[in-house]
Amino acid sequence: MTETMLKEEPRGRAHPDPKNAAPERKVKLKAFFLFTVTGPLVVLTSYDRIENPEFLRKLRAVGFNKFVAHEIPVEKVKQRYGTHFEVVCNDPNEDDTLRILDYKSERAIRMFSFREFGPPVYYEYEEDNTLLSRLPDYEAEYLRVYPKYGS
Repeated sequence: MTETMLKEEPRGRAHPDPKNAAPERKVKLKAFFLFTVTGPLVVLTSYDRIENPEFLRKLRAVGFNKFVAHEIPVEKVKQRYGTHFEVVCNDPNEDDTLRILDYKSERAIRMFSFREFGPPVYYEYEEDNTLLSRLPDYEAEYLRVYPKYGS
């Protein structure tokens, strides 16, 4: 996990005054490469692991109900995306719990080698209305972690 300096900017200002800028704060980010129904993408989060139920709820809220995720080193992500990484991290309209860094499938897949991926996490949200009416949604989730194949 890496620490990234993010600037807290007041909302509603198009061009913040550098003299009145908020102090920088340290946020530990993790990066994940997701293979989704709509294609590969790279996301950043302040959650410590992808299996965190709150993070899974956030992913579902934006339409990611089924995916295979791999953690990727944040330092490599930062290096490869450069300025775009900083722009996404400092977007005042987003929060640190979920920032989509790259949603363009072809670019995302070309940026990383499969050798850089951590072990896969398979996630599928099974929507069963009778089950959901009786149980909290985290108990209706299907989540498995498999060891990485090969070394």
